[in-house]
Amino acid sequence: MNKKKVTMTDIAARTGLSQSTISMILNKKSSARFSEQTIQTVYEACRELGYKHPNFSSSDSKFIMIMSENLTIPYYSQMAQQIDYIASINGYRTIVCNTNRNKDLELSYLQFALQMHVSGIIYLTYPNHPEKVNEVSKKIPIVAICDEVENLSVDIIEIDNMQSSALLIDHLVGLGHKKIMLFTASPDTNLGRHTRVKGLKYQMAQYGLEDSLFIRSKNVNWQSELSGEVNDYTIGYEFIQDPAIFNMGVTAFIGMTDVMARGIADALLEQGYKIPEDYSVCGYDNLIYSKLLPLSLTTIELFLDQRAKSAFDLLLRNIDILNDKPDTLFQNARIKIEHPSILIERNSTGPAKEK
Repeated sequence: MNKKKVTMTDIAARTGLSQSTISMILNKKSSARFSEQTIQTVYEACRELGYKHPNFSSSDSKFIMIMSENLTIPYYSQMAQQIDYIASINGYRTIVCNTNRNKDLELSYLQFALQMHVSGIIYLTYPNHPEKVNEVSKKIPIVAICDEVENLSVDIIEIDNMQSSALLIDHLVGLGHKKIMLFTASPDTNLGRHTRVKGLKYQMAQYGLEDSLFIRSKNVNWQSELSGEVNDYTIGYEFIQDPAIFNMGVTAFIGMTDVMARGIADALLEQGYKIPEDYSVCGYDNLIYSKLLPLSLTTIELFLDQRAKSAFDLLLRNIDILNDKPDTLFQNARIKIEHPSILIERNSTGPAKEK
């Protein structure tokens, strides 16, 4: 008995979309605009039903999911852009999912990834559900860009925030700064921030200055962050409005990000202080505008472009393994790739002023 030929009518019935929509998607009409989810739904139905169309191939469904914590933070948006660029060169599209640090939302995105059979997932930060991520990684290749932790068993591109923090403290103490203040969003809600704080404390202790690192943190809920009411810039800017901090003998400020450091610097300059003559200011991440004059920021270079490329290359390796094209030397190995950070010294830091 001949198998019944699958038609667009069958695809329409499976997806609940109109035949005209199915036709425009499969014929790739440039005038038509559909969401990536709708396009993926049609392609998935074609695969499941065995539909053959001259303009449809499995390559059309090569999607990589990028899992971001908060795209209003330039670090994440810059990293996502790099991955998107590399993915497009390699014939993949990207779906960027913003979790806003909402654990339930992250779980729903993971479920969506399973339902849509995405080719792989790249986390731009430590997952909130490592056990679930470990489970999903058995079906979908996953790579995370974060500090290494014991309970996460996927491949990682390591960000050594302990080392990054040590570089900042070495630099500031070398300039004679003995009392340093850190401004940050709550370190308890983000592994990267937590590790940076740990690194700063540890390195200060190496100089016998463990009691000379002062930390001001702000709890930020995702709704206010998403609305733009609160962001890294406003945190840095508003902390400097507290006159009490100028009575503590502090000579240098560290922002948890370059954006926060910019907020600190702007507030200091508005109050008539000079940088770095009165106070030194530095941050993390070396974002694209950190070098802008007249005040360029001393910061930590994380080599975001290299980390993005390494993450995508590692993901492709895992996709090949899943598709029975393994690298025989490493097919059963968990991979960790390290990109050591470096300090970029600019004109926002200088010798400590005697207080």
